Amino acid sequence: QHRPKARPSKPSLAVSVMSSELLATYSGLGTHDGEAYFKGEECLACVKDLIRALRSDDSRCEIRRQLGLAGILQKDLLPILVSSSDDALLRNDVIRLLVNLTQPAYLCFGSAYPQHKESDTMKCFMEVNHYLRAYKEAFTDESVMNVLGSVLAELCQKDWEDRDDDDIVVIERILLLIRNLLHITPEPQEEKRTEDDVSVHDQIIWNLHVNGIDELLLFLGSNPEETQWCMHVLEIVFLMLREQLPSALARTGKGRTAEEKKRDEDAVDEALARERARRVKAQSLR
Repeated sequence: QHRPKARPSKPSLAVSVMSSELLATYSGLGTHDGEAYFKGEECLACVKDLIRALRSDDSRCEIRRQLGLAGILQKDLLPILVSSSDDALLRNDVIRLLVNLTQPAYLCFGSAYPQHKESDTMKCFMEVNHYLRAYKEAFTDESVMNVLGSVLAELCQKDWEDRDDDDIVVIERILLLIRNLLHITPEPQEEKRTEDDVSVHDQIIWNLHVNGIDELLLFLGSNPEETQWCMHVLEIVFLMLREQLPSALARTGKGRTAEEKKRDEDAVDEALARERARRVKAQSLR
């Protein structure tokens, strides 16, 4: 679809702090008219330009912070991902860009945490973390995980020898994207949840389950022909359970075992009852 000429939905504050080159790239992605997203004619080229721009970002993550302030992931990239099922090249590059934008903040700052809490670098670090939490919440949209699950399922259905290099790269990027999202730590004051509310982290896990991604992870982690993904899957499982108390997980396991044991005992009792009834009937017929 061609996008309309007007682009009224961009936040003025974010646009005002962008460089002219970054603004032109950002504006070329497309626009949302309130109901549907319309990709720009140069959408793919703009996505590639953003990937290159992030690669040359400075030590304060200026470009990353500008894109976070503009809400590019929520307003543009995820709608493009959902609407680009018929365009594998665009979809794959969007996934690549999503992996970059969702990577842990400490990786963006040279794999180290800022040392001084009042430093400008620490303020930039906290700002990046703030945007990461907003990104994570955006992925609670079931339609987004549906796209990722469909792509991953399609690639997993291929025999190992039938996958090309691009297929392998896309699988790895989807796993990295899931890892990045689960790695983002919550901020209770931002989520403002009551005790009965489901956390953003749990909503992400539920979306993985609803879209069958958890089953695909089990497949990749247990299939002898997919051993190259084992560490990715292990890390994802660890991050899934990171917010759970070991004691709670242990009680859940025991409860499940007791339930299974009771079910097995009932099945045995029913089988014995049927056997006794059969014997009584057989004796009465003699």
